[in-house]
Amino acid sequence: MSFKPKFKTVDTVDKVADCINMPHEDYPARVPLTQLMVETLIGNGCSKIDTFTMRQVHSAVFHGLASRGGYRTMPVTVSGNPTSDPLLIAEQMEELGSVSVSDDLSEWYRKFQTIHPFEDGNGRVGGIVVAVLSYLRDGVYMAPCQ
Repeated sequence: MSFKPKFKTVDTVDKVADCINMPHEDYPARVPLTQLMVETLIGNGCSKIDTFTMRQVHSAVFHGLASRGGYRTMPVTVSGNPTSDPLLIAEQMEELGSVSVSDDLSEWYRKFQTIHPFEDGNGRVGGIVVAVLSYLRDGVYMAPCQ
């Protein structure tokens, strides 16, 4: 899957949680949990987010899914594009590694979405990570517009 993610900048946690969730069919159900995760990670000063934390974010926001926090085990396509083979996800996520405030967040998000590690919620987990790190770096939130 090759795409160029687009982002918009917003100034409040309410707006970023809304932007991250708006494109999804279950909107606005996960907005409060998204907001809570952004606030929690910022409050913890998470200037670097590793794959373990990403899985924790997924588990918290998608607590109703049987696969919450776990990598997907089935092949999927996104907008007609294949994503990573499920057998390669753990290795590819380890290669992707941690992301920090000094990284190119747009490029990290693109790579994360290409791997597409979770059954559902990849855009929201990636959006939370980008929002937190952009806020800690720049004082404003970057939100994916997908």
